[in-house]
Amino acid sequence: NAGGPSRCAALSARELPSSFGSRRGRKFDHPRPVVARALASLDALSGPKQFLWLHLFDPHEPYGDAAGGQIAYPSRIRQLASAQELERPHMRYARRLYDADLAHLDTALGAFFERLEADEEQIETHVLLTSDHGESFGEDGSFTHGYRVSPEQ
Repeated sequence: NAGGPSRCAALSARELPSSFGSRRGRKFDHPRPVVARALASLDALSGPKQFLWLHLFDPHEPYGDAAGGQIAYPSRIRQLASAQELERPHMRYARRLYDADLAHLDTALGAFFERLEADEEQIETHVLLTSDHGESFGEDGSFTHGYRVSPEQ
């Protein structure tokens, strides 16, 4: 790493191979603990060049779990939609839970950006924000996520 940045990552999604002694599969951490790890990692970095990769998985299905409340599963929404049994209350419920997860994410990112702002005198910061897909709640007949990108997304 001679001449390169000191670097670290705080990831919310990771594969768990069987060698970890647990069931193989995925584990997803919610935003607040991931941001806390990221901030602790920033404290450990040194030098004039630093790089932090912060990966946040939420908001994601199931809706509502990051906020610690009730949960709605998009698979059930898709099932109701395909059977033409999806009604407005179902969508309002799912959107309310999704919005709660968004608020949870917003709070976590707020803490992260406040920290970056506090360090701005010592560290020049560049932020790159990306997303892999959006969520649909009936727009253009699309429900849940990951299947297409609409003009609104």
